[in-house]
Amino acid sequence: MTERREPDGVICFSTDPWGDMKRPVQLMRRLARRVPVLYVEPYLSVTSLLKNWQAAFRGMSTKRVGRALAGHPVELEPNLHVLTALVSIPPQRLSFTGSGSLVGTVGRAQHRRVVRAAYEAAFRLGMRAPVEWISYPISLAGVPRIDASTRVYDCMDRWSEFPDSLANTQWRELVAQFETQLLETADVVLCSAEGLFEAKQSVAKGRCALVRNGADVEHFAPLSRPVPADLASLPRPLVGYVGAVAEWVDFALVREAALLRPDWSYVLVGPVFQGKTMGNAGALRAALDGLANVHVLGPRPYDSVPAYVEAFDVAMIPFVINGLTEDTNPIKVYEYLAAGVPVVSTPLREVVGLTGVRLASSASEFVVQAEAACAERRDPDLIGERIEAAATNSWDARAALAWEVISEHQPSPHRATD
Repeated sequence: MTERREPDGVICFSTDPWGDMKRPVQLMRRLARRVPVLYVEPYLSVTSLLKNWQAAFRGMSTKRVGRALAGHPVELEPNLHVLTALVSIPPQRLSFTGSGSLVGTVGRAQHRRVVRAAYEAAFRLGMRAPVEWISYPISLAGVPRIDASTRVYDCMDRWSEFPDSLANTQWRELVAQFETQLLETADVVLCSAEGLFEAKQSVAKGRCALVRNGADVEHFAPLSRPVPADLASLPRPLVGYVGAVAEWVDFALVREAALLRPDWSYVLVGPVFQGKTMGNAGALRAALDGLANVHVLGPRPYDSVPAYVEAFDVAMIPFVINGLTEDTNPIKVYEYLAAGVPVVSTPLREVVGLTGVRLASSASEFVVQAEAACAERRDPDLIGERIEAAATNSWDARAALAWEVISEHQPSPHRATD
């Protein structure tokens, strides 16, 4: 019989490096106010560092490499330590198929070694019954769990629909296989979108909860910040986007909308995703070739992003509607609203009905809705309504709900091991 013990910490095996202010980081920062948190970053591999050594020693990457070389957890915030593992083989080459190949054998061994190091570090931090928080199905594949731990699968996306999975059938099947196993063994399954909740509760019935994404409301609150220099001279209205410039952005819609309103400025702030279909920054610029009113600015530090959002006349979410995005709960919609900015989005299921959000399925609809949003941009009552809508969807509220769900679901004997 598994001993029932209250969780006394969290080991988060994350999809995102520390500093990427996405769901895992945001939730862990808040859970660290309750219990100690050990945040395990995605692995760094020696081969990747050698291949991309210039990028490895720039900005946040330098700090991450330093943590990996340190070989032990580093306390970055009160009650929150970050562990960065350095391995020999890149994670995407890890094999759990049992083929017996050298890559598979070494990969599985280093994978288990990292998990063991994480538990040893957590033990030194005083954890005896930690929450085992898993953000990606293969994070702990094939690794036995600690009986006293509470296993949480935080399902953020439909992983089988990501470009890497779509481009590799074997990898897609592997992800699906281990996600099913994780759904069966997890004590709690948190889902960031209603579509994910509906799909996962068929396997994890009674252990599944809907915990959507949120916003750091205080961080994005409008403070009359100066307009960033690279926006100050652009013609108004300014229609802006903040986030990954990736496959899920409908560049055809952005292009047509820019052609329909050549006197408007369209701004894309965020890293250009090196994906399977977008390719690289050159491919992106080819998609928007010849449009003088479209500006691809690249990434900006998280602390400077609120100034960009506050400068927008309209914020946009021009996502393609497909198998990936229909189960996406975009963090950016709550951040836009927290800044008091009206939003125009394609009709994603998760944004329909949100205060301050207008919907558009085509470029012609987009510009009509954007014009209406511009007319409402400075209305103080509407600004207040948008901020209030964001406040009800804060990361503080999401973390509190997640912990409440976890506290109600202790490990069950039949799920004690994999």
